[in-house]
Amino acid sequence: MMPIHVLVASSSAYRRWWYVEQLQQHDMEVTTAHDGLTCIQQMRACLPDVVLLEPSLLWGGSHGVLAVRSQEPEFQHIPVVLVAVDGISPDWYELSRYSVQGLLLRRPSAQKLAATLYAALNEECDVASTCSDSPVAF
Repeated sequence: MMPIHVLVASSSAYRRWWYVEQLQQHDMEVTTAHDGLTCIQQMRACLPDVVLLEPSLLWGGSHGVLAVRSQEPEFQHIPVVLVAVDGISPDWYELSRYSVQGLLLRRPSAQKLAATLYAALNEECDVASTCSDSPVAF
C-alpha cells in the first residue's frame, strides 16, 4: 500500500514539527505550509491526498484555502480535516460554508489524528472531536 500524502498547514513551527513526527510514524508522507498562500502553492505543486488545516493561518488563511479548494476543480476532491487547536471560535461558522470531512478539537492524540485522516481520505469521516490525554501540549 502506498503511503498517503498529507499537507499540514499550521502557523506554529512546533505543531508542524509534531504533526510531521507523528504522521511519519503512521507511514504518511507529510508536506507543511505555514500560511494560506504557501498551502495553496503546495497544493498546486503536488496534489495531496488529504489536507490537515488549522484555521488560524496568516496570508490567505484557512478561509482562503477552502475558497480556492471549492473553486478549482482539481482541488475539489481533496478531503480537508480542520484542527481547532484553540477551540471553536466565531470564525468557525464562516468555515461551515465549505465542505470539510473532519473536525478535531484541541490536541488530538497521534492515533486519533492518523485515524481521522485515513477516514477522511476514505470518506468515512463524520465530525469527530477529541481532547486526548496525550502528554503533548500545543
